Amino acid sequence: MEYLVLGSYSTQKRIHVGMGATKQERQQTIMWLAAQLPTSDICVQPLDPANIPTGIVSTIANAVFFQAYIPEPDCYEQYIRPGVKKLSAWIGEIGTPIPQTPPDKETGIFLRSFLSILHGEGGMAMKEGDPDNLRMLISQALVMHFFEHFQIGIAAAAIRQRKECNYPLAIDFYSRALEVKEDAYILFNIARTYYEMKNIEAAKECLTRALVLSPTLTVARQFLDFIASPSVS
Repeated sequence: MEYLVLGSYSTQKRIHVGMGATKQERQQTIMWLAAQLPTSDICVQPLDPANIPTGIVSTIANAVFFQAYIPEPDCYEQYIRPGVKKLSAWIGEIGTPIPQTPPDKETGIFLRSFLSILHGEGGMAMKEGDPDNLRMLISQALVMHFFEHFQIGIAAAAIRQRKECNYPLAIDFYSRALEVKEDAYILFNIARTYYEMKNIEAAKECLTRALVLSPTLTVARQFLDFIASPSVS
């Protein structure tokens, strides 16, 4: 598995303001830039009040990420992608090696942000292999189709949950992936999960939907024939 830029997301945090009789509880929204690491964990870094990456990164399990983080595609298009374009243009102009001193503050911020994803920590120091990995990451972020990457990431998380027998969470993740776009393979995997939960009727329904979307999906047809047989039903 390679790095996969997942885009911008938000989380909600409860905070208390005031003291004594004036004390109030409020919801604070925190914006993040997220990328999936080769380990399948998720690297997140908060955005500042101007929605610019801070370069302060932390790593969380993908199951935690897909439960708590909400996609914010407009933020990515308005604030992140323009900065990535500027960084990409500069790197394209200078060739190899990549200098440690960017031409302006904004380019430097995005360079630090992407190096932080690669290193798992802040800082601007280049390491062996960084130029190639950095170009790959920037190129991917530049052409990223937000919801397609979100669907890929959450479907992969669902598969891991199914393999670990966390079936309800797997179904939840698969269902969120389907909200992005109906997909025959995702429906097939939901059917497998329902079958492992011994919910045969729900599995049949998912396989039927998968075959409507993709009539030539042989594995779905074979699985449906199997679970529809008297020995299973």
